[in-house]
Amino acid sequence: MRKKSFFMKLVAFLCVFTIIISGGSLQAFATSQNNDKDLSIKETVESFFEDYENSFDKDVIDSSIYSDYFVSENNYNTKLNIAIIDTMLYRWIVINREYNGNLSELNKNLTFNYNCIKANDNVADIDVTVTKTFNYESYLDVESATRDNYSISLKKEEDSWKIVEIENFVDDIIKVQLDDSNVNLESIESINNYRDGILDNIQSYFSDTSSSVLKLTATSPTRSTTYNGSGAATYALNHALDYNNNYADFNGYGGDCTNFVSQCIFEGGNLPMHYGSAYTNTCWYYTTSTNRSSSWTGVEELYDYIFGSTSKINASHSNWSSVGSGDIIQLVSGGEGYH
Repeated sequence: MRKKSFFMKLVAFLCVFTIIISGGSLQAFATSQNNDKDLSIKETVESFFEDYENSFDKDVIDSSIYSDYFVSENNYNTKLNIAIIDTMLYRWIVINREYNGNLSELNKNLTFNYNCIKANDNVADIDVTVTKTFNYESYLDVESATRDNYSISLKKEEDSWKIVEIENFVDDIIKVQLDDSNVNLESIESINNYRDGILDNIQSYFSDTSSSVLKLTATSPTRSTTYNGSGAATYALNHALDYNNNYADFNGYGGDCTNFVSQCIFEGGNLPMHYGSAYTNTCWYYTTSTNRSSSWTGVEELYDYIFGSTSKINASHSNWSSVGSGDIIQLVSGGEGYH
């Protein structure tokens, strides 16, 4: 009985051991499959953005180059996405042609940071941040960079992952320009009409666009603090692509440009905040996203504050010939500041 008992225990142990090993193998196999799936999804996404960028570099307007990355389903949403992407590429190329190629991008490099990938066998949703570094052809000594966040839905067709939808392809600044042109981004017809007249639209828009250079010097005599322009510029360089989480991000809420400029003035430029009533332009401060002055985040509101009677900041109008580190440049179109 002891031998039989020992034998049974040995068999039971081997069975359990086999189950554990098998379970581990199954888990490893599942992990391997997931890694392969993620890699395939990433290849689709990265190839799409690289081909889109290459289309601009080659001055090629051919939607078939990147429409192949989308699902074959003949639905309105997919057509809308392709129309938006095609129009944004065309707009980009037309602007560069108008500037005689001076906005061509050299030494370009794309990096992808996947914040989230949720996928099963047939569908996937990802959140990805795409960072692009480059040099403008007309400013080879200056490295420029952009960083954009996209939410992308994909679907598997046969053995390939195809894009269903890309959110946030149009940034806030361009949305302002499209709004001024009465473009409805939910309408293919509206987008195509804008595309058909895009050259005239861009020429008209930029002929009506001017810049205002503001040179800050110091706070008012009662608050004798000298403005550190180089410090403001350094803050901008350090945080343009590395967001300071002490501040809310207003992208998606009209844009984050003035919020960032205010940070530069305060954090790097060494100018103290001027507290007062929330959502007014008679003061300049930020405590939270819901407790701040309108001048902290609004283009025209910041201008009105700086040159208003209650301002604690000394500033003067300047021009491009004397622009320096830490100066503020505001863009105005149709008499209204927008960036």
